[in-house]
Amino acid sequence: MAELSFKDLFTTIGWAIQDAQQAIELHSYNNYWQYFSAATPANDLPTEDIMQPKIKKVILPGSGSDGVNRELLVPVVALVNHAPMSLEEVKVKLKVKTITPAANQLQLDLGALTAADDVSTDADKQDDANIIELTFKKAQPTEGIARITQEAVKIL
Repeated sequence: MAELSFKDLFTTIGWAIQDAQQAIELHSYNNYWQYFSAATPANDLPTEDIMQPKIKKVILPGSGSDGVNRELLVPVVALVNHAPMSLEEVKVKLKVKTITPAANQLQLDLGALTAADDVSTDADKQDDANIIELTFKKAQPTEGIARITQEAVKIL
């Protein structure tokens, strides 16, 4: 088992979850832009700053009395789901033993949780370790960040 303070345990797991969420969001962002290509610049902006949706031409069979086929120019971005994955809630179960506090800090001795640990009762325990479950939930952004974001998207 590895020794760690309770504070360091929460901090380390919290940072890891935030890093994972950021990686998911970055992947979603990059995936979205796959459906666009660089446009021919109409002004002095660099080409990579001007994007246009990739288009597919779809021919639909004619309907009605004239029977003429119709051509549609369809933006590919409109055909795919853009709902990103999100870590709304993360549960972490750990096997821990408390160690005599040093310097007023609760020290934990962490160990791997086994399948037997997860289903055992207090009577089944053969050591003085306990199972703790930490639940991290996604919070709403602070009011300041929410207002800045709201103002930034008004141009859309």
